[in-house]
Amino acid sequence: MIVLLALVLLGLGLAGDRLNDQRHQLALRAEVQSRLAELRERLNSDLVSDLQLIRGLVSVINLDPTLDQQRFEQAVQPLLGGRTHLRNVGAAPGMVIRLMAPLAGNERAIGLDYTKTPAQFEAADRARRTRQVVLAGPVPLVQGGSGLIARLPIYLRNRDGSERFWGLVSAVIDSDKLFRSAGLLDETLDIEVAIRGVDAQGAAGAVFLGRPQVFGQSPVLADMVLPQGSWQMAAVPRGGWRAHTASLWWLRAAYGLLALAVLAAFVALVRARERAEAALAASVRDVAARRQAEAELARHRDHLEEQVSQRTAQLAAAKEAAEAASVAKSLFVANLSHEIRTPLNAITGMAYLIRHAGVSAEQARRLDTLEAASRHLLQVINAILDLSKIESGRFELARQPVDPRALVDEVGQMLRDTVQARGLRWVGEVNVPPQPLLGDATRLQQALLNYAANAVRFTSTGEVVVRVRVEAESERRLCLHFEVQDTGVGIDEATLARLFNAFEQADNSSTRQHGGTGLGLVITRRLAERMGGAAGADSEPGRGSRFWFIAWLDKGRPPAADAPPPASAAPAVPRRVLVVEDDLVNRTIAAFLLQDLGHHVELAEDGAQAVAMAATTRYDLILMDVQMPHMDGLEATRRIRAAAAASEPRVLIMAITANAFDQDRQACLDAGMDDFVAKPIDPKALRERLRHWLQGG
Repeated sequence: MIVLLALVLLGLGLAGDRLNDQRHQLALRAEVQSRLAELRERLNSDLVSDLQLIRGLVSVINLDPTLDQQRFEQAVQPLLGGRTHLRNVGAAPGMVIRLMAPLAGNERAIGLDYTKTPAQFEAADRARRTRQVVLAGPVPLVQGGSGLIARLPIYLRNRDGSERFWGLVSAVIDSDKLFRSAGLLDETLDIEVAIRGVDAQGAAGAVFLGRPQVFGQSPVLADMVLPQGSWQMAAVPRGGWRAHTASLWWLRAAYGLLALAVLAAFVALVRARERAEAALAASVRDVAARRQAEAELARHRDHLEEQVSQRTAQLAAAKEAAEAASVAKSLFVANLSHEIRTPLNAITGMAYLIRHAGVSAEQARRLDTLEAASRHLLQVINAILDLSKIESGRFELARQPVDPRALVDEVGQMLRDTVQARGLRWVGEVNVPPQPLLGDATRLQQALLNYAANAVRFTSTGEVVVRVRVEAESERRLCLHFEVQDTGVGIDEATLARLFNAFEQADNSSTRQHGGTGLGLVITRRLAERMGGAAGADSEPGRGSRFWFIAWLDKGRPPAADAPPPASAAPAVPRRVLVVEDDLVNRTIAAFLLQDLGHHVELAEDGAQAVAMAATTRYDLILMDVQMPHMDGLEATRRIRAAAAASEPRVLIMAITANAFDQDRQACLDAGMDDFVAKPIDPKALRERLRHWLQGG
């Protein structure tokens, strides 16, 4: 019995020891993974910022393809200051470097012909052929240190709609400075990081940061997706993985003492039973000793359970920290969207005012380029917002009537002009029995448009076919299969495998000129997954491509919706309108748009001033910005509503804001606003909303 008890105690100790080690390893790997994810996000953010600065030169060259050295340096100089990691930027029209900024110290680069420089031709030619950014390096720099070389192809649109290759923009990114700003060179880090994948070759590339041995120490791995290819990051705790917790020997000692105490108690119990086997009093003592031993074992079991609970709580805390980081990233994206939309509203508004005043044909062409770049930027913002909302769990699907045939027809109408200009044949094949369906029609159209726009963009001859058919069916739901097939250039297997990753494009430069963001395919896949389906593609170079997604829809009709608010019965024009906007440029633009429609306009610079003016003047409409100093638009709306007499007609209050999340819209409605218009303001859309509410205004 004593031997058996000793073996049981030993087994319990080993099991507890093993469980403690497993919990420790899981918690440690979770902590390393969280730290590595944080570093990867910082590195990716810094690198993307540098690449976006380089992309900005595309618009400059589009506006003036013949710019000289002086104007090129003026355009590049602002990109080299601040937090950027750029060392220099060059331009190579016709694959020969003609422009360089800064020129001092880089004079030898002028005249370099990529076609006659084997060491650089492959990357330059790949950028030209794929129409994507090519990132090479890190490589040693003549000026010292190491750098990444980003090459961006530029295609210009001819007057007949065709495109021609202008050349390349290349930039040297100081990789040492980039890694330092991302925190990867911080010697106080509690983890050790290594990165491999020179020339964006991923796991197959050489190690260029940290010790190569890190990859052989069972590291936590994370891939960082690049425009063409990737890097692989590895991390281990500084000093290597610890097999046991720091308190392990204290735990073992405590358990050993506890086991000895239990064993000693059991031995004493056995001897007591042997000495007083025939006596009743001995029996009583034996029972007491046995119960004491059982109590000791129970306390030991409880102690082990407590340790397990503590480790579980630690893992839960790590999970909560990761979720908090995701929410913080989502909030950052929302704030970034607001900060970009506000000046973008000024840019598009000023372009509208300039065009409205009358311009020459050449000025109109330049305004077309400016507005196209603004639309592209807005599409980027919207795409990033969509992706952020999906990943953070703040994305909600609508439940509204869906007509598959109408979806295909609407997408065809959106692309009609481009299809006709390229001489393509558009075919719509809808094989779905007529029946009422419910789903998010807007998101389905967005997903289908992403596919169709890509097909038209990369097909020069032939046709684009859009098909919808029934994939599966249940009693209450219907699964639809959407696909777009083209006769375009096709996609090789390696490129196809990465197209559904964020910021990946098969044709970067051309896509930018047509409004692409590199997010359309990944958003389509995420939307399909949210609708219970999936997405994918198959293609072959020279024989076209077929992109598809499936989505589940509900059968039936939606409940009867409330009728839209009736339009005002006041005279058609003019109306008295109060514009509340803290930004002078945006305030001026909004006033002009309203005056152009024949309304009388008054201006307020913040919510407090708007409340005071609304108390003394009866307005037919208040256009209210949301984020303002002193008093924001939500609080101003609540105060205006509270101060209004019950007998007064309800003043129409419409939010005009750069906040674009669904909860922002709901916050405006909860505060008492009647409608919501996002910045940048589309004059045509604003006119339609005013006509709806003011009945002829």
